[in-house]
Amino acid sequence: MIPGTPPRGPQAAGRTRRPQRAATRGQHRGTRRERGSAAIVVLVLLFLILAFAQGNTVTLRSLGKELQLLDQRQLRKYGDAAVTNAVLPQMQPAPAEGRGRP
Repeated sequence: MIPGTPPRGPQAAGRTRRPQRAATRGQHRGTRRERGSAAIVVLVLLFLILAFAQGNTVTLRSLGKELQLLDQRQLRKYGDAAVTNAVLPQMQPAPAEGRGRP
């Protein structure tokens, strides 16, 4: 504004201009009810995930016990012959006679 010129626009009538809100394109702020619904949905999904994880833990524990029982039955039935995954010591082949290094 140039000094000495009369004001124009909203300032002339004594009104001040309100600052405009920034454009919120792409930013959706939901109402309080929408935000509450979203929180409930997230909590329900979290509960479902925890329920599945707990179910898997119980199933794995029962399968481990069943595997131990099966192993014990096989040991009783077959004895030491049932231990097939035992690591045997490696034997070195005997050096052949007459083939020494010069």
